[in-house]
Amino acid sequence: MQRILRIPRSTFQKYKANPDTISMDDDQLERLSYIANIHGSLRIIFDNQENVQGFMSMENKNAYFEGRAPLSIISSGKFADLYEVFCRVDALRSGQWG
Repeated sequence: MQRILRIPRSTFQKYKANPDTISMDDDQLERLSYIANIHGSLRIIFDNQENVQGFMSMENKNAYFEGRAPLSIISSGKFADLYEVFCRVDALRSGQWG
C-alpha cells in the first residue's frame, strides 16, 4: 500500500496510529482516487463480495495483464501502472472490455 500510494513508512505508521495527523499531496490524493474508483467499478461489475475483494489479486489472462494479477502490476508504485489498471477495470465496468 505504501508503494502504491507513495507514502513513506513513517507517514504510514502515523496514519495507523492517528489518521487525522497526516496530510497527502496532490499525487497521493490522485492515487487514492484511482484506488477508490477501481473498487467502485468492481462493486458495479460483480454481485458477490468474493469477486469484489479478490479481483485485484486474481491472475488475469487478458492481453494487457498477461496472466498477472492487477495488484501485482500496481505494486510497482508507478503512476502509469495504476492509471492503466484503472482504465482496464473501468472499461470492464462499461462493457468495453471483451
